[in-house]
Amino acid sequence: MLAAPLFAAVAVPLQVRVGMGLAIGFLSLSTTDFSTAAADIVSVQGGVTVLMELLLGLAIGFAMQVGFAAAQVGGEFVSNTMGLGFASMNDPLSGISSPVVAQFFGLLATLVFLTGDFHLLLIDLVVRSYAVFPPGTATLQPASVGDLVDLGSVMFEAGVVVALPIAAMVIAVQVVMAFVSRAAPAFNLFAVGIPATLLVGVGMMAIMVPSLSYPLRTALTESFSQAQSMVR
Repeated sequence: MLAAPLFAAVAVPLQVRVGMGLAIGFLSLSTTDFSTAAADIVSVQGGVTVLMELLLGLAIGFAMQVGFAAAQVGGEFVSNTMGLGFASMNDPLSGISSPVVAQFFGLLATLVFLTGDFHLLLIDLVVRSYAVFPPGTATLQPASVGDLVDLGSVMFEAGVVVALPIAAMVIAVQVVMAFVSRAAPAFNLFAVGIPATLLVGVGMMAIMVPSLSYPLRTALTESFSQAQSMVR
């Protein structure tokens, strides 16, 4: 609930997150034998148990966040290419300011996350993790940490795939405008070039929206696979 995408959004009230955590906890209680839990939670052993559970949960949530970061990376790249890097507003999901195009791609990633039932798969993974690691035995393998770091390459790869078609067309328009400005120095490049770049960029975004779901789904699938590998 602290690190997972959508669940950890600033727009989600704290009371809702606590309630969902309790609901998932009771669900886990009914499906898992908790007899191995530390008898005295207020002890060194109990503190270590809670810490390891916390680290494992944060790692699972962070792995899923990497898939969402691909949409942010692609949106940042497209925003700067279109000249909209300055057009920022507060993102209700993360609580920070980001370009409007990056927020649009983030909303697409959220839709893919929900329509692909990744939120349900994530809850199921948390419940099943207690069968693999009963309370008091949770561990985060060094290999899993290394794989989590390597997962960052998936973020940049998916971000480039998302942004490349749109950015390539916008850059082509800018190259054409550069040739025009050289052929006609009196031509007002800023009066025509910027609107043309924005028009082509928005048009390409409208055309590419149906195709953007594939790289975003691939990134989320890779992230979920990494999260699954941590509880095997």
